[in-house]
Amino acid sequence: MTIEALLLMIPACFAINMIPGPNIILSIRNGIQTGYVSSMVGVFGRFTAFIFYAILTVVGLGIIIANSLWAFTAIKIVGAIYLIYIGVMSIKNGMNLGDFEQDIGTQRSYYVIFKEEALVGFTNPKIVLIFTALLPQFISSTQDFTSQFFWLTAMFCALELVSTSIYVGGVLLFAEKFKSHKGQTILSRLIGSFLIGFGVLMAASNK
Repeated sequence: MTIEALLLMIPACFAINMIPGPNIILSIRNGIQTGYVSSMVGVFGRFTAFIFYAILTVVGLGIIIANSLWAFTAIKIVGAIYLIYIGVMSIKNGMNLGDFEQDIGTQRSYYVIFKEEALVGFTNPKIVLIFTALLPQFISSTQDFTSQFFWLTAMFCALELVSTSIYVGGVLLFAEKFKSHKGQTILSRLIGSFLIGFGVLMAASNK
């Protein structure tokens, strides 16, 4: 990987990381409900999807999935259904922000948050395209593909962690404003609507 490619990759990928998607909305919800640390734990669940699709790309299967209409559609539909389900449950159950700084054990476990983020990551077609179509563009043909892609994946994960931290940290600065019953209702409906909207858009989108 050349220095020129690296200088192009970092701003290009960070711009993509900063575009709010379903995983970002989940991280914001988790951060408000259970705190900053648990939200960051969820990001590592997302990384399992990144690593999975990176491995598929290295072994040559990633591009097959991206170009397979039925496989890509299946991923998209499952992801859309899951996002709509999470959105509906967020609206139905509310945000429960009264004690969002209390111990995680009394709210939602790290495992649940990790699993939820991982499932959304695995079923997000945008991630498939990032690892099969975008990142390979920064690979140098004169160097080993696997080692280059490993470092690209690691850098993409680091940028994702930074961007999510910015969003969650920024929202938590204003979390106190939503602790009233009315505020919690508004926030749960807003976040739930965003998730449902992402699900609908995902189902209706083309590659």
